[in-house]
Amino acid sequence: MKYFYTLLAILAIQSAVAQCTQPSAITVSIKGDEKMVIVGGGTLLGASPTFPAYSIVDGNAAKSLLYTLGTWIGGVDSDGQLRLAASSYPGSGSSDFFAGPLSEGTAETSNGQCMMYDAIWFYNRAQVERHHAYFECLADPNCNDFPLGYNTPVSFYNYPAHGDITSGMPYYLFAFYDHDEDGNYNPDNGDCPGFSGLPGMDDCCKSLKGDVCAISIANDKGNVHTASGGEQIGVEVQKMVYYFNSPAISNTALMRTNWINRSSHTLSDTYIAYFIDADLGAPFDDQYGADPDRNLFFFYNGDENDSEFGSGGDIPITGFKLLSGAPEDADEVDNDNDGIIDNEHMGAAHSVAFDIPNQLPVTAVGHYNLMKGQYSNGQNFNEGGVPVDFHQVGYPTGSENYMPTDVRQIVSSGGFTLAPAQDFCTEAAYFFKKGNGDVLSAFDGFTEKADSIQMYFDDCFQCVPPTVRIFSEAINGGYAFMNFSAADSYVWDFGDGETSTLKFPQHVYPASGAYTVTLTVSNDCGTATGTYNIDAVVSVLEDVEASIQVFPNPTSDQLNIRFESANERLLTLLSSTGQIVFSHTTFADATAVDVSNFAAGFYILTIDQNDGSTLSYQVMIQN
Repeated sequence: MKYFYTLLAILAIQSAVAQCTQPSAITVSIKGDEKMVIVGGGTLLGASPTFPAYSIVDGNAAKSLLYTLGTWIGGVDSDGQLRLAASSYPGSGSSDFFAGPLSEGTAETSNGQCMMYDAIWFYNRAQVERHHAYFECLADPNCNDFPLGYNTPVSFYNYPAHGDITSGMPYYLFAFYDHDEDGNYNPDNGDCPGFSGLPGMDDCCKSLKGDVCAISIANDKGNVHTASGGEQIGVEVQKMVYYFNSPAISNTALMRTNWINRSSHTLSDTYIAYFIDADLGAPFDDQYGADPDRNLFFFYNGDENDSEFGSGGDIPITGFKLLSGAPEDADEVDNDNDGIIDNEHMGAAHSVAFDIPNQLPVTAVGHYNLMKGQYSNGQNFNEGGVPVDFHQVGYPTGSENYMPTDVRQIVSSGGFTLAPAQDFCTEAAYFFKKGNGDVLSAFDGFTEKADSIQMYFDDCFQCVPPTVRIFSEAINGGYAFMNFSAADSYVWDFGDGETSTLKFPQHVYPASGAYTVTLTVSNDCGTATGTYNIDAVVSVLEDVEASIQVFPNPTSDQLNIRFESANERLLTLLSSTGQIVFSHTTFADATAVDVSNFAAGFYILTIDQNDGSTLSYQVMIQN
């Protein structure tokens, strides 16, 4: 009977644990010749079956800069129980994190919630700013910046702004710009993902950043912790990987992790750690070092040859930069003199390196010891018998006799007290730099690059020198243009004698052909000029379109449509949200539409002709 009750207790515990599977979401972001593999769960960048986590693509080869970069968190609760979650290698069972948010206060989830949030959402700043500009234009009766209309990107409708409150999840997840200020996210009302720079999006720890970013949500309560063996915490992790197109922050992947304690546990002596397996090119000839004063940790080739990169200066070096570490415990003092009390963050506390003979620990205590700067068996980390907090401090001179190896490194920050409902962020960067001549030549300017990244971060990237990266979309007989790098002023030359100073201009070319678009952009931090070649296609319906009159435009009471001849045509008037507000088939050469009861704003008039063609016009109604 005693055995029976014990078995019931075990079954009850198991049934209380959500049965989520490991997250499967993965996306590849391409920036020039760089590829970043962004994965779900607790890993920030992780290898796929095809590509390393971060690589340089040369022809058909992906030359590795990073194999994986995961996150760990652990601390001791009020009963002395170690609670810890770790993510090292995605897709191999070496992760204690699962997809989706947790309920508030109870830190619960379900397999359905995990499946629902097993996704990575991808956004770029230019699309968001254009969406904002369009709805600002709708509110201005004198604005006609979008004569060809506008289509909201489908991805905006999938933005994880809200959680499922019927399951106890928080209503607000990722920050969004609330155009109509009703507290609800709806792109059809002008709302959009909350990039910094939009009105009210000034929280550097919450707003989206970069020219391009990918976001995801994870938790450590979806199932048992098979990677570390640690007890669950009840922590939710909101992740963002982002980058800028500007040459000022080139060859750099930036990462933010928002940690939210959804449980009732208070953890003391808590550490956040980053697990880094660099695999710089071929994995078995790497070396590493530390510059703790800069919170900078680096990897370089241990000899002058690498089977992936080649030799000498062709082999880059990579750096991991902790931009903002764990939060300092509150003491009601403005210790950093920034005018804000208790917002201070720590730097790195320890860095520990280990290689193949000393594989990943298999216990929670082993993980925790590494986070505290000890060997996994609890012995003090030392060099030459002297205890140290950081391994191999200083930059190589070429005289070292370190054995190149397949190194992994743990960079930790802490300890601090993690309180219930505490919400904070940590940020880091992983970057690379190429040399000229020999392997160590890449260290020339390496610390300056790291310092520059920190400088831009400390200013929340408010003043990044712009660059020109043009994108165009065909829309309603013309083209909509945008630049994928933020600036304050824009001068466009469309290559046909026409120009514009709009941020998101729309243009109709006079004839089909090849044109070179030139754009000059500037902000307080710099100026850049670039070109873009476009093969414009002008519809054969130009003469037909010229024979149709739509007037007056703008109008407040009646919209007149006249044709050169009578024929069967379907007229449809669509609101800015795509709703049909008027539809009528006409056989006459003129039609009048009463719009006096329509709301003010931009509308799209489509004319479907009996030859199968469709024409579109933007109409402004002023009521």
